[in-house]
Amino acid sequence: MPLKVELECRCAGFITKCLSSANQTVRLIATQGVYSQRMLSPIGRNAQYCAALFEVFISNIAAITKRMAWIRAEAQMSKTDFDKLKVISELLCVQHHYISLNTFSMADVADMIETLCTA
Repeated sequence: MPLKVELECRCAGFITKCLSSANQTVRLIATQGVYSQRMLSPIGRNAQYCAALFEVFISNIAAITKRMAWIRAEAQMSKTDFDKLKVISELLCVQHHYISLNTFSMADVADMIETLCTA
């Protein structure tokens, strides 16, 4: 998933937690920032950006999930980039010893990852 999408997904989760916080002060400040003073508040501007990025109403920001973010990211990605992403993912698993690949050395794996990421 692109870094921007990952960060905005986390931001939406944080905003949702603030809006539904058991702490009345946190909930009040978040609600005021998101719904009343959107462009004057950092949390309000972030909420607006998240809602615009994921094409949801700001009142529905809680609907933004990692699954939704992945679906959007995949839909916007070309087949070539998606295939490249799968290969990079598998090579990272090899590099971190989650799976083994005896055909290549760790230096070869690192070189392949670097080549795929910069090409």
